[in-house]
Formats: sequence, C-alpha cells, structure tokens
Amino acid sequence: MSIKLSYIGGGAMQRLSVLAFCNLIELTDLDINIGGMIWKSKGDGEKRKYDFDYDAVNRILSADFNQYTGSSFNKTAGVDFSMTNMSYDS
Repeated sequence: MSIKLSYIGGGAMQRLSVLAFCNLIELTDLDINIGGMIWKSKGDGEKRKYDFDYDAVNRILSADFNQYTGSSFNKTAGVDFSMTNMSYDS
C-alpha cells in the first residue's frame, strides 16, 4: 500500500491518495503510524529528520531527531530535538 499526503498553507490537508494492491481494505486493518519524516529547512537549507517509535497501542514512545551533515543523518551538528522516555497514564 502507498499513501501520499499533500498539504497547503497552514498545515491543511489538500489531498490524500491511497493506492492499495488488494481487493478490500477495512479501516481496522490500517496502521497509520508515521515511521518518520524528512524535511529541508527554508531558513538555512539544512535537511533534518525524525524517526518515531510507538507502543503496542500506537502511542508515540520516542522521536529521534537528526540533521544531515557530510554524508549521513547524525547528531554532530549539535542540534537535538529528540524526545525519549514518553509515558502515558493508564
């Protein structure tokens, strides 16, 4: 399955396209967690990314932040907006 999201200003979703290679998909079968995101900053032109981890009930547990320097994403730029040790009330 492939999902493509398109956004317009202000974070509003303009289009959601889903291509599925099966006859029927039930909404309960979809895992809609975002594994990560990569973007390029307008101000300084640097590429940055987050990778996300979730628990068994799809709550975010961590967000690992990295910036592209040299030839890979890493933490050597001295900027780290990672989130770890997320917890939730029962």
